[in-house]
Amino acid sequence: MQHDQPNVPPPYKAADAYSRIKAALHSYHSPAGEFLNIRNLASRLKISPTPVREALIKLAFEDVVGFTLRRGYFVKPLDVDDLGADYEMAMLMMRYSIESDGLAAIQSGPTNLAEWSKGIRRLDEEEAEVVAIYLEGLYDRIVWLSGNRRFINGIRHFTARTRHIRRFGLTSALPYYAAVPTLHRLEEAIKSGQRAAALKLISQQYGKTIAALPDLVKDMNLKAQTNHISFEELL
Repeated sequence: MQHDQPNVPPPYKAADAYSRIKAALHSYHSPAGEFLNIRNLASRLKISPTPVREALIKLAFEDVVGFTLRRGYFVKPLDVDDLGADYEMAMLMMRYSIESDGLAAIQSGPTNLAEWSKGIRRLDEEEAEVVAIYLEGLYDRIVWLSGNRRFINGIRHFTARTRHIRRFGLTSALPYYAAVPTLHRLEEAIKSGQRAAALKLISQQYGKTIAALPDLVKDMNLKAQTNHISFEELL
């Protein structure tokens, strides 16, 4: 998707390049190892190479994109250990938030999770999108209970980084779509102030998800390799 932006000042161009490149990287649709040509990216984004280079430097510092001397930046493959660490950190933030005061203050989101919890089945892409958005909102509302701004930002970074994984899992991986009833029970336990039950459910859910990551990562890396979508097409 291309956007003309002839009047955008340079700092905003760098920020826009950063957000769009990061979103494309986190979609995991482009083959791992594909090198990122700065001039091609700049042409696609309709900006000069300088803000693209600045964006890639920042993304390399964040370990979102890979970098090698004399060759440049490249698309990193999904890494099981990195993702496992992300999920473990998210679980710790959720547990801390559940243990905090004001447990019953959480409110239901705009979609009733119960309707997705009536049976264990794979979701189609449209259903997966709705459920994933709901779950991300649930995680956000839980971490708000902590009152810790760093946790709130941390869980949002986690959901952004794992968004495509969540949607892929809900349509294809049993531990993901089978977790929906568990998450509904988690939400109900939190709203009713059942702290011990909520802690047990969150540990169960994340434990199963982390255990499922190796097969899921393998499937997603394989899908990216066979899609033959260039990185520029994702912008």
